[in-house]
Order: sequence, then C-alpha cells, then structure tokens
Amino acid sequence: MKRRILFVDDDALALSTLRALLQPMEPEWEMSFASGGAEALDWLGQEPYKVVVSAMRMAEIHGGQVLERVQKLQPSALRVALSGPADRDLVTRNISVIHQVLPRPCDLDQLIAMLANAAQLANQGVDQEVQGVLGSLDRLPSMPGLYQELSALLEGEDATVRRVGDIIRQDMGMTAKILQLVNSAFFGLRRTVEDIQDAVAFLGTDTIKALVLVHGVFDQIGELGTQKISIVDIWTHSLSVAKGARALAAMEGLSRPLRAEAFMGGMLHDVGILVLAKQFPARYDRVVEQANGGRLSVILAEQQEFGVCHPEVGAYLLGLWGLQPGVLKAVSLHHSPGRIQAATLTPVLAIHIADIICGTPGHHTLFENSKLDDAAINALGLRDRLMGWRQVLAQSDW
Repeated sequence: MKRRILFVDDDALALSTLRALLQPMEPEWEMSFASGGAEALDWLGQEPYKVVVSAMRMAEIHGGQVLERVQKLQPSALRVALSGPADRDLVTRNISVIHQVLPRPCDLDQLIAMLANAAQLANQGVDQEVQGVLGSLDRLPSMPGLYQELSALLEGEDATVRRVGDIIRQDMGMTAKILQLVNSAFFGLRRTVEDIQDAVAFLGTDTIKALVLVHGVFDQIGELGTQKISIVDIWTHSLSVAKGARALAAMEGLSRPLRAEAFMGGMLHDVGILVLAKQFPARYDRVVEQANGGRLSVILAEQQEFGVCHPEVGAYLLGLWGLQPGVLKAVSLHHSPGRIQAATLTPVLAIHIADIICGTPGHHTLFENSKLDDAAINALGLRDRLMGWRQVLAQSDW
C-alpha cells in the first residue's frame, strides 16, 4: 500500500513544477497537491497522510496554520515546512509545529532523498512506530545550515582549505569547538593549532564535515533535562566510537569514502538517544535505570518504554535530512550488524565493534551493557582479529 504525502503551496507554477519533478516517486508515494491553505485544511479532514510539506508564506492561510492543524488532526504525520530567506520570523513563530525545514525554492535532491529514505525505513517495518513517536515530538533538529553550505562547496570543483575555513568561521561556536578538538588529546597533535584553516588541513574535509554536522545537532539539542545521562556523556561516547570505527576501517583496508562513512556514522550513531532524551527526559531516565546494572540492554529498555529504539529514531531523523544511505544504515543497524550481507568488514560492523571496545571504558554506564554480535563477526571469519583490534584501539594515538 502506498504512503500518502500532501504538498501545499498557493504558487501554482511552483506546485505544478514540483508535481512534474516528483513523478519518479509515484511507485512509492501517493502524492496530493493542494493549491493553498484552505484546500489543504479541507483535505486533512478527509484523508490520512504520512507526510505534509507546506510552503510557509501563503496569501490567506500560511504554512504554520496548516501544520498546526496537521499536528491536531494527524499527529503521527511528519510536518515539513518550505521556507525562503524572508520567512525566518514566520518559521520561528511556528517552530513548535514544524519537524523539518527545507529551502524554498525546494531543494529537490534533498526532498527526494528524504522521501526515498522514509520509504526504505518503512519497508523495514519500523515506519508506523517511529512516525508515531516522531509525530508526538514538538520539534526535531534540522540539518545545520552550515553543513549544507559546506557540502555544496565540497561537491564543487573550487573547494579549498581557505574557503572551507571561511565557511566555518561564520559560526564562532563551531570554530571554537573544532579548534578545541584538534588541540585536544583526542587527535594527538603535537603542536598547537590556532587557525581554523590549519585545523581543516590537519583533520581533512571528511572529518570536518562530520564535526560540523554533529556539532550543529548537539548545539540545537542543548541540555537534555535528564538526571541520569548528559549531553556531554553522549558527545564523549560518540567521538570515541567515531574515531575507533575509522581506525578499524583503516586497519582492514577500507577505502577513504568508507572510512569517512565509518567516522560519520560513529559520530551520529546515538543521535536517536538525543532525540528521545530531549523530548522525554523523565522517561529516558527510566530507560537508563533499567539498563544500569545489566538488568536490560539499552535497546530492550527503550523498546519497553517507547515501543521504538534509538537506532530507528536516529536513522529516521537523518533520513529526513537526505543523508547518504550508508550513514543511515550504520545508524539504524549498529546494534544488529548481522542483518547486512557482507564478505568483509563494513562501516556498520566497524561502528558496532568500536561501540563496544572504545565506547564503554570510562564512559556512562548506559553504554556498558551492549554485547558484540558474535554471529556477524564469526560469519566473516574475523574472530581472530579481535585481540589485535583491542590492542590497537587501547592505544592513545590511534
């Protein structure tokens, strides 16, 4: 059965253009196009939708009013706003009813990726549960604008260290965080780096992209409001897992793109914890209490409390951002890498192993109850590699 999506815009030309461009998505989605807020409100009372994408600035009924009605009538639907530069105030006033903001004119590639990812996750059988949880949230983090700008630059032919540094300098907090990281023991540099361009040259653009994205997410989330776990706990854990996963990928001879995928996936693998803990702090404290002491794994504790687990929630969020499928797979399957058919180590398995080896010693007790997927490791004949991995990852300069 097709999933239903509603597009709303009172610009007839924009709507017809969108209809034509999205025609390749018809096998997966049943798409409706409302020519304004009034028509959209009428349809919302008649048909259920999985996703509603509305332009924010419309003449009679603006997008915030449309998405507010979606929240009331169809709370499990994902609510996406199309916003131009002049719509910032309108978006800010209605941010509590918006899950995601996409640029207007629409970034078609990102929109198609979002729908494709949503369909793929739906085919895994988690769509209904995850959408139910996400639909009940006041707001989801949006893809950081600085990351989008940086990605666009790096996809072109004129990207330089200087230009990358100039983009990062736009955000003083991000600049400070990257300089702090590059000068920390985490990266083991033997001299002080004071300029962001030098940091870019040392870390490489793949690592910089991951740090910009993840810092933007953590910055949006802010303090969690939980008593049993903090955002610093999750940040520290994520950094260690990312670095360890990339080291494992390098040891096993994976290509540079796959090593970058392992690092990015490691940085983002627990983003679903951020979402759940931020929106439901008291309930997530119960998850931590259940997981501490080995009573339950974090996955079982989350399933018991929410009906969904952080890998599903994280992958669904990142899917809305249009991130590459490899990163989504790493986030959604880092606790169950055996579900991937592979002949050798994959970024998913590297993140899973790093989550156990690098992500537990000295970290929050929530991360201590995860177990290695012995079947996945044995199936690839990698059991005899474990001891060597542990020895290398135990060193401080990997």
